[in-house]
Amino acid sequence: SVAATNRKGGRSSRFCCPVKQGNNKGWGSEVKSAISWLGTSYGSEIEQSTQRAVDNMESTASTILVVDDDVRMTQSVRDLLAAYGYSSMTAGGGEEALRVLAEHDIDLMLLDLNMPGVDGYQVMRQVSEHHPGTDIVVISGETTFESATEALRNGAQDFLRKPYAPDRLIQILNGVLHKQRLEQNIREVNQRLEASEHRYRFIVNNSPDII
Repeated sequence: SVAATNRKGGRSSRFCCPVKQGNNKGWGSEVKSAISWLGTSYGSEIEQSTQRAVDNMESTASTILVVDDDVRMTQSVRDLLAAYGYSSMTAGGGEEALRVLAEHDIDLMLLDLNMPGVDGYQVMRQVSEHHPGTDIVVISGETTFESATEALRNGAQDFLRKPYAPDRLIQILNGVLHKQRLEQNIREVNQRLEASEHRYRFIVNNSPDII
């Protein structure tokens, strides 16, 4: 497969907690100290959240959409996913896939490229624009480097050529879903840090003795 290099908008999170300096130098110093303390205090929580994402790969929490105009293909993939505990849905083409996306929260899409009507590239463009929370892994009979490059450029996380080894497919989707959970954990810790910073600023602003 071809390694993905794209970073979808809204999916990547930086762990940061910016400090805005005020006119009061003492206040700024206190906030800096608070941020330093928060970073130390939450260090173990970040590690624990990351470990939970590694240890608790709850496949049933993720929904996968299999898109291919070959009915036998979609059914075989769905059976494979079920054997590994994954919940999945199927779509017989690009148009049906877009309808499913509009009605359901899809975490990962396994997408064929060459389909009649709305093809895989058109689906990827729609997903990138309207469903940034859905990751895509392309499964296609296309064998050219250009096809793989174009798929990655349109937002695919990986490209798997048919025929493929079932364990390779499971390995790829595990990696993509694992990354999703790590990013979600980081976002949650970031939100806790921001909330704690707001509380600390409130205390500083309303406690003259601290200032």
